[in-house]
Order: sequence, then C-alpha cells, then structure tokens
Amino acid sequence: MSSVQAQIRASLPPAPESLALLQRAGDVDPKREFAERVRQQAGLSTDVSLAEIKHASAALVIDYTTEYLEGIAKSVPPAASSAQHAPGGGAVMQAMLSQRFNVDTSGFGPEPVLRAPAPRDLARARTRLAVLRPGRKLGSEDARVLLEQTAWSARRALIAVRWGSNLGTEALSSQRVQGACGYGQACTAYHLQDLGLPADKIHIHQAANAFGDAASFRHAFVVAEMPDGKAYLVDCTFRQFFRPDDDGPNHVGEPGRIMRGTRRGREIANELLANGFVELTDEVASAYGAALTATPGLQVSASSLLRSTEEIDYDRGEMALLPAPPPFAPSGPALGGEEPPKNRGPP
Repeated sequence: MSSVQAQIRASLPPAPESLALLQRAGDVDPKREFAERVRQQAGLSTDVSLAEIKHASAALVIDYTTEYLEGIAKSVPPAASSAQHAPGGGAVMQAMLSQRFNVDTSGFGPEPVLRAPAPRDLARARTRLAVLRPGRKLGSEDARVLLEQTAWSARRALIAVRWGSNLGTEALSSQRVQGACGYGQACTAYHLQDLGLPADKIHIHQAANAFGDAASFRHAFVVAEMPDGKAYLVDCTFRQFFRPDDDGPNHVGEPGRIMRGTRRGREIANELLANGFVELTDEVASAYGAALTATPGLQVSASSLLRSTEEIDYDRGEMALLPAPPPFAPSGPALGGEEPPKNRGPP
C-alpha cells in the first residue's frame, strides 16, 4: 500500500459517505472537486498529484470491497459455505439479501462464487502457461484456475463500482447487474490478457450479432479459447436475465425462464451463474443462444462463437477499478503439463 493510500485510508474509513467520495475521486475522468475533497479530508499536501489521489482512491475502493466480501465469507455458516462452491448449490447471498432487505430472491439461481483461487494454485497455473511450449496443452485444472481468477476479478470490479451506494453483494443481484454487461465483458477480456492469454484467443460478442437475430436481447459476453484446448463461455452478468418476477414475453426475465425450461438448461444456467464461466459445447451454445434470442430449440455451434462479433466498449484507460492480477511469482515447484457504444450501461 502506498503512503498516499495509507494516509487516505486513515481518514476515510469504509462508511457509505467515504466510499461514495472515493468512488467519484477514482473515476476515469474525475472532477477535480472530488479529488480535492479527498486531499482536504486526508490532509494530503499539495505535492500529491491528482493522478496519485485518483489511483489511491480507486485502489481503496477495491480494498474495502475485498475486506467486505471476506467478512461475509467468515460469517457464512460452514454448511452453507461448503454448498456455495458446488455448481448450482446453496443460496447464501440470496438468503442474506432476503434477511437484510426483506426481498424474495427464490428462483434467481445460485449465488456467485465470491472467492479467488488459492495463491499457490494461481502462481503455478500462470507459471505453467508462461513456459508452455508450442503445440503443448495446459492442464484443465490450471485453465480453470485462470478462469476462476478472472471471474473473481470481474465480480470484484462490478461490486466496487457500485459500492458508493452501499450495496455490497447486492451489486451482483439480478436488478443491479442489468446494463453492466459491457463493463463486465471488458473486465473479463482485459484480465484474461493480463493473466497471459493471447488477445486473439479472446472473442468479444454482442448477442444480437453472435446469434444473427435482430430480436435478440442485447447482451455482451466473452468466449475464451483456453490453452487446455477447450473454449469457455465467460459471462459474469448473465444473472440479470433471471427475474422470475418479470419473465413474460419480451421481458428481461424471459431468457432465464427459457433456459430453466429444461433440466440441462437449468444445469448450464446454474454453473454459469455460480462460477461465471462454463465449458463451451454445441449444447451450451444452443441453450445460451436460445435463451438470448427467446427461441427455444435454436441450434448454435460452439465453433461459430470462436470469432468476435463486436469490439470492447471500454478501453484500458477507463478500467480504473479493474483489479490487477496478483504478482507473478511462483510459490514452490510449478512446472508441468461510428455507432454509439452498444454494450455500455451504467457499471
């Protein structure tokens, strides 16, 4: 932690008003008044630049978010905590929201996994990828670790940009992630690149283009060709379509209702909602495409999604709240096997 960040932290604890100020000061194009308010409240000298205040503020929002999520994890009963990580198992977040906000959350799907992979596992996966020889494949366990880190990073960023409203984990509820798919897509794509996946293996999609249906729900997602030789659908904001209170024709909850219409569709949806990613097969592509086009029975090949149909709506400079990957340092033996933006919405 930088000295500037430490000084701000000492003066601006994780209270709603402080978080709202830090979020505004850490924005991509912050108004000078917010950075100056941080300077004043933290007692920073005039030698500290606005850029330093901006980066320190954004980093603190991430730190406070992480601490909040870790606190939640410790408060979850052991039985519920173990169920949280099974595909489709548990409803810890929904139960908490129901108790705290008196909201009926049944039918919204399993809660998202809110944890990073073990640091040792991540270090090994990154090292193995870095030394992977041409023509060789990474193990699927390592590929999964990289995807788990990516999903955790995207979800943490999504929560952070909404924490100014003191929403906490509710920032990942169906209502709150609506319209945030473009931001989630950018978080996913950039973090995969940061972990070492070549840009040409990351395919950016807009559903209305990918499935060739003008009536499609507009939704941004990513397909990643991982070095284990498999492709994966990565979508950390798919939850927005699971609204049993609003699932009639042409309503936001219709894709979720369609996907839950079959047993296999429910299984795919649960894995995607919990983990943020699922291995892409023809069956998965068809279920996902059928839901987003509101066309039950639609057939989509996985190979048709291995080329981009859209561009990322956010450039690197706009991703101030995207957490950086952990330091690239192995821990022990590791080697082995011009239109307006279409995907944007309020983060």
